[in-house]
Amino acid sequence: MAEATGLKIKYRHADPVAFDTLAAMAFPRRVPSKRAIRQALLWLVIGAAANVLVAWCTVRTFDRDEENFHQEFAAALPRIHRDRGVETRGRPPWPVTVPSGWPANANFANVREGLGWTLSTANDEQFLQPFRFYASNVELGLPMRSLSSYYLSEGLPRDKQNTTHGGAWRARWIRNVLGLSQLPWRPIWPGFAINTTVFAVAFWVLWAGVRFLAQKLRAYLRDLHEAQCFRAGKCPGCGYSREGLSPWATCPECGWKP
Repeated sequence: MAEATGLKIKYRHADPVAFDTLAAMAFPRRVPSKRAIRQALLWLVIGAAANVLVAWCTVRTFDRDEENFHQEFAAALPRIHRDRGVETRGRPPWPVTVPSGWPANANFANVREGLGWTLSTANDEQFLQPFRFYASNVELGLPMRSLSSYYLSEGLPRDKQNTTHGGAWRARWIRNVLGLSQLPWRPIWPGFAINTTVFAVAFWVLWAGVRFLAQKLRAYLRDLHEAQCFRAGKCPGCGYSREGLSPWATCPECGWKP
């Protein structure tokens, strides 16, 4: 830095402590408070709960679409070949991780989609031969797929099959009480995180909007009450008569200030 003393200019080194102080004043580091962190975690929990509930609601759509699909398939309607989805033949991969002893790849795969769900199936079907290995994976959620469950079946249809369910609760009360085939719980990343963030932000915006409107309504009603009291010549705080007082005078009874 330079200092002017008369006609001479003296130079001195800048104080690093003072420079750091000025930098801290110009660019303050705002550390989130514990309250802000707790509120953010609360909204994320609410977003995660909403994400799971939306994914579980799509199970009903999936069950209905699957029931209609199988009814049409059993009736052998001509348009069933258009609605079977995207079929892949050759050596497609399995939609889920299969146990040891299964073929490395499937012979037939199918992917079908609906509102909030995606079903991927694969088997080792060969020409004029029934399949022995079957795997399916259903992904649920909106706007992204966030939860999934799978089903594995090993054995010929005429024999006793070894089946495995995973990633979902399939208790009897779920079907009898809720009318759903399953309640998936296996998360899909990053879809689960994206949906949680979307729902958390949406609920926060809704809460902030309602709070803002409530504050505006409260202020409007307060101003309306004060205007009515002023016209009647009474104090808005306690109803004391303000006759003979200045409009900006403090109420002698309760201390209310305009």
